[in-house]
Amino acid sequence: MYEELTLNINDDFEMSYIDTGSVSSNSEILLIHGWCSNKYHWKPQIEHFSNQYRVVAMDLRGHGLSTAPESGYSFQQFANDIEILINHLNMSNPIVFGHSMGGAVAIYLTSLLQNSARGLIMVDGSIHIAEPAEQLDKNERIMSFKNNNPQDEIGLRYSNFFSHMTSNELGDQVIADAIKTPAHVALGSLLALYRDDASVPGQSVNIPALYIANAYSPHTELEVKKFVPNSNFAKVVKAGHFMHLESIAQSNAMIDAFVKEI
Repeated sequence: MYEELTLNINDDFEMSYIDTGSVSSNSEILLIHGWCSNKYHWKPQIEHFSNQYRVVAMDLRGHGLSTAPESGYSFQQFANDIEILINHLNMSNPIVFGHSMGGAVAIYLTSLLQNSARGLIMVDGSIHIAEPAEQLDKNERIMSFKNNNPQDEIGLRYSNFFSHMTSNELGDQVIADAIKTPAHVALGSLLALYRDDASVPGQSVNIPALYIANAYSPHTELEVKKFVPNSNFAKVVKAGHFMHLESIAQSNAMIDAFVKEI
């Protein structure tokens, strides 16, 4: 376990993060988790890469050990928060990783950073066509979340991520973390998933980019390129949405191969 550090973000909230320490220049990795997730869901990657890279992982506002302001749950605001952390830590050229919702946040962040980022890796990143604001209240997933117990809703959605597995141990552990997310944070971030259009900032991303889809994903290379035209596409085998926890060796090997080429 790494030391928990905190940074005050514009007197809005306290961001919890870890920093594995400095290494040689041009060797920085930034890890962004997904909806109702936290920085320690990257634990295998933190351990794998920290020998050769400076690895920084944060809890997005309201998630994990970060405090939970009432507002600010948008992809742009998440990216703005992370940029403050990057500047605070004097990170110069990070490779940005994003899982699930974090993949969309990573698109916003790399667009914001432009050539200050060295690469972009989306691990089963969320790529949804944004819905008009007037339709969000009719979105079945949003309506269901509003009308039911938030913990039950989070647990149900997360259980679907592990439904293909014969053992529930990993799923149970991740779900136990996820349901701790405050209801207003989970709902605000869920709204962002359907409201915020990652394809717009994605058009400006011209650094090397990789999208890794889970084995059961319907996403295709053509679909991903509508969001990040400059991206490469890969797919794991026999692993689901949390592939980086479920199939660690396979996921790390795919990431390693890409990182070594940029």
